[in-house]
Amino acid sequence: MHYKTFTLKGQNILEPVSDLVRRHYDDEESYVSEYIGGFLIVYEDYSFLNSNQLMVCIRFDSTESEKGVITIEVIAGGAGRGVLFGDIFGSENRRINDFEDRLANFCREKNITLEE
Repeated sequence: MHYKTFTLKGQNILEPVSDLVRRHYDDEESYVSEYIGGFLIVYEDYSFLNSNQLMVCIRFDSTESEKGVITIEVIAGGAGRGVLFGDIFGSENRRINDFEDRLANFCREKNITLEE
């Protein structure tokens, strides 16, 4: 299992960042749990290299959004440890890095501070 936490800082960022995360994982097979102060998105993604499904979870924490702070955690796991490939190709990290790239580009365009 691999994970990464991102902290975003800026003014009036709740709605645009929330929309970005929701659009990125807008899939009828995704599970979305709404709660006071954020939401959780969980979905499975097929790993061709490991021939199995891996689970990706995105936790969006907006409890400090009035202070201009949003925290996003991305957790990916379940790709397995194949006898031939193991972690060499990094299926789990690739899912996290794809999200990070999209988030970083968005933050640059919107002048939002992104911290890891």
